[in-house]
Amino acid sequence: MREDDLFELLNPLFKTLNALPDVGEEFREPALEVLRYYALPARFHWMPVLGRGWSLTSIVRQPADLSGSARDATRLVDRAAAAAHTRYPPWPRGRGLAIALTLIILTPEPIHDDDDDVLGRVLSDARRKRVVPIALFRLNLGQEAVALAVRDAAALFPEVNTLADAITSKFQRFVPLFKF
Repeated sequence: MREDDLFELLNPLFKTLNALPDVGEEFREPALEVLRYYALPARFHWMPVLGRGWSLTSIVRQPADLSGSARDATRLVDRAAAAAHTRYPPWPRGRGLAIALTLIILTPEPIHDDDDDVLGRVLSDARRKRVVPIALFRLNLGQEAVALAVRDAAALFPEVNTLADAITSKFQRFVPLFKF
């Protein structure tokens, strides 16, 4: 699968969710290439000012200086969170105080059967700031394989489950046959 094919899969999906597509950006230091954002206004609380925020899906290319290890994946999540924070600033210019981040990482490294566990550890250890990661997808387009981890809070954001269904219908998941 090519990147264009991935966007052909994702664009109609996010259009039905009324998400706002936004062009990506590139950062040199620390290295990060964001290919595209999809932003949905979200309501987290009944209070008008404190309850507003974004549900943001960010598609990034894995930087060459980072591997698929848990330590490097944590660094990548921190970089993507910083990029999301600068693109969608808090009040008064922004729309809200919090960002629920779904991150799709395009990687050249092969997906292995333990990558789901690695992403799960990264997601559970993620520091809670203004940007809260709620789901991580690691895609290898050439291998057409996916590893993913989703936080329990993702049930509040229907786009996460819709996205997971769409991606897993096109990409393979590695499921171990036996666990001892």
